[in-house]
Amino acid sequence: MAQQTTTITVPKWIQKNAAETKPSVKDLLRTFAFLKMKEYERQTDAFRQKYKTDLIRLEKKIKTGKKENPELWDDYIVWKGLNLAYQKWVKRYKNRG
Repeated sequence: MAQQTTTITVPKWIQKNAAETKPSVKDLLRTFAFLKMKEYERQTDAFRQKYKTDLIRLEKKIKTGKKENPELWDDYIVWKGLNLAYQKWVKRYKNRG
């Protein structure tokens, strides 16, 4: 992935604290990635608790079930999307993508 250089203007309170703590933009972005990762983790945990299983087992249950359950399918699709977003932010947090 190509690197880009960007100039940003930050509020004065950040400038003041930056002089004291010397955080870098990379540190701020890593913190942001961590917060996003934790938010998606929290949302996926809600589905894990609701169905008392993990995403892989739920997927198997849906695909092998004889009767289609629209609510289950809807939750599965949302959960899968949240899981993909979680994985994306984990990679960014670990600085691998």
